[in-house]
Amino acid sequence: MGPISTAEAIVGIGDAARRIYQGQFPGQQTFNIPYHCDIEEFHRIERPKRSEGPLTFLFCGQMIARKGLDVLLAAFDRLVLSGQDATLRLVGREAELPEMLRQVDAKTKARIEYLGFQPPERLPEFFAGNDVFVLPSRHDGWGVVVNQALATGIPVICSDNVGAAMDLVKPGVNGLLVKAGDVDSLAAALRQVAERPAVLDEWSRNARETSRDLSPEAGAEKWVRVFDSLAQSRNDRS
Repeated sequence: MGPISTAEAIVGIGDAARRIYQGQFPGQQTFNIPYHCDIEEFHRIERPKRSEGPLTFLFCGQMIARKGLDVLLAAFDRLVLSGQDATLRLVGREAELPEMLRQVDAKTKARIEYLGFQPPERLPEFFAGNDVFVLPSRHDGWGVVVNQALATGIPVICSDNVGAAMDLVKPGVNGLLVKAGDVDSLAAALRQVAERPAVLDEWSRNARETSRDLSPEAGAEKWVRVFDSLAQSRNDRS
């Protein structure tokens, strides 16, 4: 028997992970503690009042197929060619971006700003300076950029195969969920916010409120509750 099968309990980073463990080890207690990290600098930064100009979408991460950047480029291409005035900003290492850009129209390329890799201390200003964060990954075990975006007060469009999205993104409240790898689904989400940008102010407030429970201190309290629960269970059995 392996160490997991003999453990007293299993803690999953997010409910999606917890459900997998529960299915594989049905006889054990399972708990969900979402990923917590230092997001104080993201909380602290002031977001400028949204201008009346083009809606700005932000992607921050590896520019690779697993992150769904090709899906985002295809969806954004449809948005621009439909006549919507929007900008897509890309932050991260170039990786597969040149090859992926071949799929988009020249008009769309003119609406894409590649900002390159940015040091971690500069990320809060990039999050704060845009209207919507998009993470369309085909798979992400968690996706800490979702924590960071919400802490900045930027609504999130996220695929349903990102662990963080399952716990943190509430459709119609602080963002939208889309089907992983599905250009139609993502294009519809981009169009929804482009056509109704007024909802973003409320979503922004809700995003920051969602993030209040994601600090390291809040995570530590959840671990304490898990240990207290296990201690109580042990006492009840003795």
